[in-house]
Amino acid sequence: METQESPKPRPPIHYLSCILTIVLDWIWFLPELMQSFSMESLPGMLGIIAGVFITCFLAVAAVQRYSARDRWRSSFSKGAIMGLAACVPYPVVGTFVGVVLLATARIYWRTPSKMEKDE
Repeated sequence: METQESPKPRPPIHYLSCILTIVLDWIWFLPELMQSFSMESLPGMLGIIAGVFITCFLAVAAVQRYSARDRWRSSFSKGAIMGLAACVPYPVVGTFVGVVLLATARIYWRTPSKMEKDE
């Protein structure tokens, strides 16, 4: 009787989505930092928060849909969660969530199998 090997479990989120969240969190840090020292802090900060959310949401949803092959609903929900994590002012929550999920993403490098080596 043959036993079938179970496929490797998929990580909860694609590793590119985690990396994008961390990078976007740090890219938007400079405008957040500059806005906190200005006189019109609240309206400007709300605009920056919306910009961070939209860019991270769209980037993560696209990666999840086209790289991880998730359904649209799953891609949008993962994009919204990562966008909310990234839009918290200053790169604390987005970076933490991105690093934790990147650690659980279990990046698999493609190694040749025994059959490919024999050929």
